[in-house]
Amino acid sequence: MTTNGKTAHGSMPDQGINAILAMNELINTLQTYQFDYTPHPLLGHPTMNIGTIEGGVKTNVVPDQCKLTLDIRTIPGQDKDSILADIEKMIQDLSVRFQSTYQIKVINSMESVGTYETDDFVKLAVTTAKTHLNKELYPMGVNYYTDASVYCPHLHIPTIIVGPGDPKLAHQPDEYIEIDKFIESIRYFMALAIDYLGVG
Repeated sequence: MTTNGKTAHGSMPDQGINAILAMNELINTLQTYQFDYTPHPLLGHPTMNIGTIEGGVKTNVVPDQCKLTLDIRTIPGQDKDSILADIEKMIQDLSVRFQSTYQIKVINSMESVGTYETDDFVKLAVTTAKTHLNKELYPMGVNYYTDASVYCPHLHIPTIIVGPGDPKLAHQPDEYIEIDKFIESIRYFMALAIDYLGVG
């Protein structure tokens, strides 16, 4: 998302249109936004995160442009077009109030995907973990992005997301995987492949 203002000398801010202040108003408005949705049994609720912001060229110059990236994670049943329309309406209202212009560019748009726990492959994945690792796996949903959102809409095959990492450590400065769990995951994937192919 981009706001465009009008540059001026920092000592004469009244002669310009501050794009950062205009973006600040958009941020404040976005934080009050209420999604229209029905909670999903596995994925729960949608999320919105303001990820990056960049604006201005010098301290003594009124910034004429500010850029922001917004991360929205929808859940099945939501209409992405209506969310985009809501944000565009916000922008129209702010443009009039702040005499600035706003633009939205959708960088990445993926659908939510899911495989029902009653699917045979999901059942096999759970059984394999119990049989070979004596470990209970429970089907659940995750709100983060995976390659499943790329493959599922095109391949139309059941998909599971399973691995040794702790999702709470994702993108943390000390992100790591325990070696024992890493080795265990390799054993699991091998066993699942053998069970699936029926060559055990």
